[in-house]
Amino acid sequence: MSSAWIAAFAALALVTLTTAVVVLGLLRHAVAVLDQVQGGSDAAGKGAPPGTTLEPFALRDDRGAVLASDELIGEGPTIFLLLEEWCDPCVALAEELAMKEVGQTVGGLSLVAIVGQAKERRQLPLPASMSVFYPADERVVEAFRWRASPLALLVDETGLVLDRLVPNLLGHLQVLARRYIGAARQPALEAGINARF
Repeated sequence: MSSAWIAAFAALALVTLTTAVVVLGLLRHAVAVLDQVQGGSDAAGKGAPPGTTLEPFALRDDRGAVLASDELIGEGPTIFLLLEEWCDPCVALAEELAMKEVGQTVGGLSLVAIVGQAKERRQLPLPASMSVFYPADERVVEAFRWRASPLALLVDETGLVLDRLVPNLLGHLQVLARRYIGAARQPALEAGINARF
């Protein structure tokens, strides 16, 4: 073999090794980003994590009346559905809620829709029987850590976030309600089982 061939093979090996190192580095970075998104970080737009307490905020209704957050939260477990008028998945979800005539509850839990600042003026087709509010100020965005829509957070009567998800269907909201009801029944079931033994 001539020295030209040996040099060509060495150069090819060096290029292959360099390419492999670059590709592996990019894959490691991509895996780290995916882990962060899947882990539910605020940067992923998934809202206030379970176990945190919402900061006080204010909402306004269609008539312009302002409500403090504790007026809504103190009534019991509530699913807050955060929507934006410019968001196509939000529009699709609102249409499904209207078509199925969802009112003020889902799975036995209160349902409150909060519609964010509109970038395009497009009215969400939410059912007339649903409680719909609008942010009175930026505290709503910060309280819920609202970075993406649609977003649903289950909050108890003390303002503690119990669960959250990104709903695209009414069924997702029903799952959120069922998870809460199942978790609430679990201690009673365990007490009943333990009492038998």
